[in-house]
Amino acid sequence: MSNPNIVVDNPFFYLDVDKCIACGLCVKVTTEKQVCNALLFDGDKKEKKFIYDRDKCVTCGNCVSVCPTDALASKSDVPFTKEEVTTTQSTCPFCGVGCQLEYQVKDNKIVNVNPVKKATNSGMLCVKGKYAYHYPSHSNRLQTPLIRTNAKTEAPQWREASWDEAYDLVAKKFQEAIDKYTVAESALGYYKGQTENIGVLSSAKISNEDNYLAQKFARVIFKNNNVDICARL
Repeated sequence: MSNPNIVVDNPFFYLDVDKCIACGLCVKVTTEKQVCNALLFDGDKKEKKFIYDRDKCVTCGNCVSVCPTDALASKSDVPFTKEEVTTTQSTCPFCGVGCQLEYQVKDNKIVNVNPVKKATNSGMLCVKGKYAYHYPSHSNRLQTPLIRTNAKTEAPQWREASWDEAYDLVAKKFQEAIDKYTVAESALGYYKGQTENIGVLSSAKISNEDNYLAQKFARVIFKNNNVDICARL
């Protein structure tokens, strides 16, 4: 039987008004910081009546992060107590903003994420930073390199390989591409020695230093400016 006191219909969190002390922090963060107005008091806040607008909600979970009583709580697939987890501060991996967050880990598995208040993100996160933390322990995550063993015209077949073997194969394929596509003479605006059909697609999830190395690799090894980033796709 459903609990009539749980008034928020959201795939990531719920609101149980029985635990609410009507402090107003959740409403404040939605109206003044996230500015989505998805959660409001209905009349006198002491009545603990809320208006929740699912269409306005961006599922950032910032209202959950500020709730002091777990009236607003995340729907975690791994139950835990504060004594069972270790907390580690890190940088959100999903874009280049650099939001600081705290991972709560139980049995070597991330079970919850909270934003860091005294950081550039000022205690705020987006839905990916707050709730997209399952990928490190997902069963589909590759933890060893795979090398294709059959022709590209067929359904792909793979075998596991060592990192050294994988790097050697990548270096070999790079060299083959350089040999094939290097411009012998100046043409179409390209300079002699450039490779016109090779480019580097980098990621917003890696550090600025790694992105610097990626563009340096393109300019020094491939000798071209064909550099782009996944944020534009």
